[in-house]
Amino acid sequence: MKLFSVSVVVVTALHIFAAPQWCMQSLLMVRLLIRNTVDTYLDWYLGTKLDQLANEHRVVRIIHLLQGTCHSRSTQPWIPPGSLNRVPASAGVRAGMSPLLGGR
Repeated sequence: MKLFSVSVVVVTALHIFAAPQWCMQSLLMVRLLIRNTVDTYLDWYLGTKLDQLANEHRVVRIIHLLQGTCHSRSTQPWIPPGSLNRVPASAGVRAGMSPLLGGR
């Protein structure tokens, strides 16, 4: 199964990195010459990286983090300590900065 191809590299270089014309022509020329070799290498490289990322310990950790986020035992939302003390001060600063918010 092919995961990646040289065409993706060409499109990424063109649209994301705004590669110059000479670079795009070089990529297309190389693509014609060694497409199968580069496709096979990229497929192998990305396959090994995905296998490393999807090992059992990392998947279990992600599942536990998602469970903790979705099924929180506390009904109160978590508020950082001291943030409630800063609310009146920030409201005064905000009101002084904009005439539309009730300042000057």
